Amino acid sequence: MTSISSSSTATTLGLIAGAAAGTLLLAARKRNNSSKKLILSQGKINNLETLTLKHSSGSQVIIYKHGGTIASWKLPNGKEMLLLSKNAVFNGKKAIRGGIPLVFPQFGPGKLPNHGFARTSEWNTNSLKNNILILELKDNEETRKLWNHQFQLFYEIELNAKSLRTKLIVKNTGKSDFEFQALLHTYYKVPDIKSTFVKGLKGSSFMDKLKDGKVFNETRKQINFTEETDRIYMNAPSMVTLPGIAKIEVQTSGKDHDIVVWNPHIAKSKRMGDFGDDEWKNMVCIEPGYVAKWKKLAADETFELEQNISSSL
Repeated sequence: MTSISSSSTATTLGLIAGAAAGTLLLAARKRNNSSKKLILSQGKINNLETLTLKHSSGSQVIIYKHGGTIASWKLPNGKEMLLLSKNAVFNGKKAIRGGIPLVFPQFGPGKLPNHGFARTSEWNTNSLKNNILILELKDNEETRKLWNHQFQLFYEIELNAKSLRTKLIVKNTGKSDFEFQALLHTYYKVPDIKSTFVKGLKGSSFMDKLKDGKVFNETRKQINFTEETDRIYMNAPSMVTLPGIAKIEVQTSGKDHDIVVWNPHIAKSKRMGDFGDDEWKNMVCIEPGYVAKWKKLAADETFELEQNISSSL
């Protein structure tokens, strides 16, 4: 296992994928930085390559390079913020069920595999600088077979004592426009779904995926979960909360975004082979994205999707 530090005294490390045997060349340079120390470790869990980012406060995240999936976010007190299914599959092909899977360039079913290919692709480590870990995914022969466009994705991960910021940056590196959808599919771990509420979406229009995509207006101040829930809140507010658990701030290019709220409840959970029958009781997904429609990106343009999660635990 290799450990890499980014400290207040000096060091910014750029990780560049080596040409032979996947080695990593570490380039360090001096830099004044008053931020807290981070340590980045590389290893394997479930036979897949992982990155573990530890903050000096004791908080940490574990990221699988497969899918660029953040699978765990622990606070300094040891409490886990994310749900990773006990039935998640780690075969390097299937998407990892839980944590924060990355959805691109398609949300849900369609011409491409469900939720696109970003969550099943192998991501590279781009850099660790200014206490921000950056992963990268570029188009390749396999992605172009599915979706014949040139692109570059950057995924920023910034960890602090009680907050986690993630940002997905989409760049069109080709010569023609393309359309895409993107989503941060965040699985929050909750003590009991019966007493879990989402606040901040009152007055928003939502598309109910369980009612043929019909659009309704949210009249409730607090959204509770007494049945399967799968809704796209369109042009959503920039902040929603899970009272007693987390506050989620969302930003996108153009400040136009959606928030998906999902809990599979009893029947859907039993139909998912990589999800425990009873795990719906201890999770809810609050997923910032751009998915109600397609985003057009011209050549050399970029799009940014960011969430900043502050823990209340």
